[in-house]
Amino acid sequence: MKMPPLLCLLCCLIFTWTSAASAEQKSSAEITEELITYLEAGEVKAKAALLEVDSEDTVKFQTAQASVASYTRGLGAVQGFQLLLQSRSLESVSQNLSRLSYNNQSLPTEYADLQLELSRAIEREKQAKLAAFELEVREFRDEVGVALSSAEAPADLDYLIVRLEDLNKRAEQFRSTNFQIQKTTSNLTRIVSGWQDYLNYVAQGDQDQAEYSLRNLNQSLTATPVVSRSKLLQMQNDLKRGGVVAISTAEGSVPVGPPCSVN
Repeated sequence: MKMPPLLCLLCCLIFTWTSAASAEQKSSAEITEELITYLEAGEVKAKAALLEVDSEDTVKFQTAQASVASYTRGLGAVQGFQLLLQSRSLESVSQNLSRLSYNNQSLPTEYADLQLELSRAIEREKQAKLAAFELEVREFRDEVGVALSSAEAPADLDYLIVRLEDLNKRAEQFRSTNFQIQKTTSNLTRIVSGWQDYLNYVAQGDQDQAEYSLRNLNQSLTATPVVSRSKLLQMQNDLKRGGVVAISTAEGSVPVGPPCSVN
């Protein structure tokens, strides 16, 4: 079906407008830098204006002093934002911006639009950062499932524990926007640690503790199913049917018995 010429033109115009609007969006770092430049210039002018005011004219003098204080306070606040942005603390900048408005300490009125633009940029970047982290956790979750299926010894999963320490730490910054993601990384930590326990008990030939480790994995795997529950039940059944016996060799203890993997 052919699109009517007028509708086609309208779609082109909308695409062009949205593309231009997207291209014009500044980052929070750019807006912060712009605000600092304006506030520094404004502070210099306000201080110069204060020097020209007759100190005997109380009203004008106090107004000029308040103007200087407004620029100085605003400059200090935005410079603080800049430091936080350099440390990637978007949530802290967002909270501090909210406090400015809540305490009626907004930037000088001529910069109200830029302050609003900064708030919007922060929110955009927070959402983009969250989306990127969610994707990273989903991909890592798949990686965990593959790693568990091929692990033969607890040491095979040590690198996952190291990665999870980092993920758990970074997940804390998203608690207010996506608490579930922190639960997922915590569950993955319990799963990998529990799997290491299981592999350790299998190597020792301790059937009871191996079964106990698998039972303990049930809850975490239900919430974060990197391994299916049916596969876990199969592993438990294999243990009960054949048991696990460890024999000593020159290379160490080798588990003998039914296959106890997720392959």
